[in-house]
Amino acid sequence: MKNAILLLTFYVIFAISLSAQKRYDIQIISSQPPLLEANAGVDVTWNFDTPVLGGSPAAFGGSAPYNYQWSPSFNLNNAAIANPTFTGSDNTVYVLRVSDSRGCSSRDTVIITISDIDSPLGQAEFSVYPNPGSGIIKMSEPKEFNLEMTNIKLVDALGRIVIDTHWDLEFDVNSLDISLFDVGTYMLILSDGDLTLTRKLVIQ
Repeated sequence: MKNAILLLTFYVIFAISLSAQKRYDIQIISSQPPLLEANAGVDVTWNFDTPVLGGSPAAFGGSAPYNYQWSPSFNLNNAAIANPTFTGSDNTVYVLRVSDSRGCSSRDTVIITISDIDSPLGQAEFSVYPNPGSGIIKMSEPKEFNLEMTNIKLVDALGRIVIDTHWDLEFDVNSLDISLFDVGTYMLILSDGDLTLTRKLVIQ
């Protein structure tokens, strides 16, 4: 009904302008704010300091003020602020969801990796390919790992473990089928109880 009224009004104005032999120029200006974007910051390797999550700024575009929500909320001093402090001791994928005053929202992820400061190995030689991937991914043998004890976990952006398996000793290169998982950013974690390796995996 609203569209019909607008159309009728325009027709009447147009008809009047023709009868009066006058010209009317109509200018419509639309102001649209930039696209809202969340910024969870760069991935962090944690070595017992107190890292702060979130970029600077943690949100831009859209229409301020912003609401912030980090998930999962554990091991953060405040999950409802732009830049919370991490206080945990486990590898974790955090998701930052930002919403603005117009109801728009955006998400971004950041990975916290725990560094073993007692081990000179740190992040050992280890590769995951193809990455980004969408079907079968392969993992090279992690150096210095006790493969008999090596556990493989794939964690999604909400912190859920979607794969939990062990290294196949029959092969130097192991494979994972990721074809059934949703598009997004995941964290691949290898651990033999003493050493831990973490890689960001993007499924596309």
